Amino acid sequence: MSYTEPNEIGSKNGTNVSMDKVSVIRLSIVIAVLASLASATGLLSGVLGYFLYTYASYLFGVAYNQLFLLYAALVALSLFAFIGALGTVDLVSLPDRFSTRLPRRFIAGYMLLLGLSITLMWLGRIGPALADGRPPEGLELYTTLVIQGLDFGVLLPSIFLAGVLLWQGRNWGFLLAPVVLVKGSTLLLAIVAMIINEAVSGIPVSPVESVVFGAFTVANIVLTLAFLMYTRDR
Repeated sequence: MSYTEPNEIGSKNGTNVSMDKVSVIRLSIVIAVLASLASATGLLSGVLGYFLYTYASYLFGVAYNQLFLLYAALVALSLFAFIGALGTVDLVSLPDRFSTRLPRRFIAGYMLLLGLSITLMWLGRIGPALADGRPPEGLELYTTLVIQGLDFGVLLPSIFLAGVLLWQGRNWGFLLAPVVLVKGSTLLLAIVAMIINEAVSGIPVSPVESVVFGAFTVANIVLTLAFLMYTRDR
């Protein structure tokens, strides 16, 4: 088992997809409520970013089926809602809404570590395959690596950019960091749910990956809540 994607495994076992969706939707509702109470648009944008990422992977990575138009509609709704949410933020005054006690550089360093970990994990799968001129692990019946493509093209640049800007104390860093953290929390929670489901079903899982993903999940949730805790006057 690997971070391949609840989507790929879900296509083989529907219970995995339903399980991770239920868990993520519950967390998303909690975060959305907290975000509305705190006027933390970045948190709500992170939830929308998760749905955009997830349904984009369904739209491009799952075999054509009767839900194709639904996937396309959900991608469009998530995308424009995401853009609209970010457009409501006053970037000039945004840093002033956070307490000086916010562990800004610790959070930034964590995000850079997360981005580096994902990068090395994917390069460890893709690099040897490119060197040997063979299909990479996980390609199976797919024509390309959809999840890895989304990660290298969108997710990882966002993580590194948010980490660097937050480390520097830039306005965009305060906006992008909670978006990335919530997106990471929801995605990692889905992966942990998948791991648990596989273990319960008797499918072998990697203890190392289970511990690593569990630790990243807890860290993401804790650091996301930190943004709420250290938010000043709503």
